[in-house]
Amino acid sequence: MSSAKLATAISAEDHAQGPADAAITLVQYGDYECPYTRLSRHSVHQLQRESPDSLRFIFRHFPLEEIHPHARAASTAAEAAVKQTDFWTMHEYLFEHQKAFEDARSRMLTSNATWWNWAWTPVASLATGPHQK
Repeated sequence: MSSAKLATAISAEDHAQGPADAAITLVQYGDYECPYTRLSRHSVHQLQRESPDSLRFIFRHFPLEEIHPHARAASTAAEAAVKQTDFWTMHEYLFEHQKAFEDARSRMLTSNATWWNWAWTPVASLATGPHQK
């Protein structure tokens, strides 16, 4: 079996789950506001349960800001959780609370909110989430 080469090699800065020497490495480029990325989590979790010793999962941020205006702020929040060694908890939390992004967008469209408040409202509201110690 041949292996594909990534344009950007996997490094210690990547967010990884599973053994470093796993036979299979799955790299996902994801967006916390994307419903398809959120739904793909179920498949990834299933693969991880089925192959815990042979699968390494890597998540890389790929915010599609043109269609998901809160994606960059959400990836920033996930990176901030790294400082608390809690990236994966925040990763799941952001997907589980994805509706907060939609709610923030609705509030912005029906008020005179500034872009700054609109973009950061979902992230600020997560400050009381499980990632806080």
